[in-house]
Amino acid sequence: MTANLDELAQRLGNTFDELVRQDLLPETPRPAPDYDGADRLFLEPETGLVLQFNLDDVLQRIEITLRDEDPEETYQGQLFPSMQGEITRQAVRQQYGEPLETSPPVKLPIIGMTGGSDLFQADRRVYGDALMRVAYDKEGIADGVMFEPPTSS
Repeated sequence: MTANLDELAQRLGNTFDELVRQDLLPETPRPAPDYDGADRLFLEPETGLVLQFNLDDVLQRIEITLRDEDPEETYQGQLFPSMQGEITRQAVRQQYGEPLETSPPVKLPIIGMTGGSDLFQADRRVYGDALMRVAYDKEGIADGVMFEPPTSS
């Protein structure tokens, strides 16, 4: 089953069971905490696509890996045209306008240096109220896209 990113982004705030009933997720075991005390649940229905749920099984975030050191870890499904190929921060901003919020580059343990991120209002006609966060690598190339509800920013 190939995920429909548009449909999933429109359904941020739906429960795991609702997404399965709507045929947006395959019938799969419900996500379980990775460790004691975890406050989030993660499900990877496809390589490079991670769905984040809260402990009440409500979809809170969709994470799409555009680029990775291991190309086999990137999302291979259908992407919207503006995020295909290598896209720079400048090109993203030309496409989506000025970001609502910008996070500076930061050095993360294990991962190393990142290029920060920009937060945009996603196209309301397609994604409803969802926000779209674009993460960049240290060279300023988009390496991830996250959809999240307005309340999580």
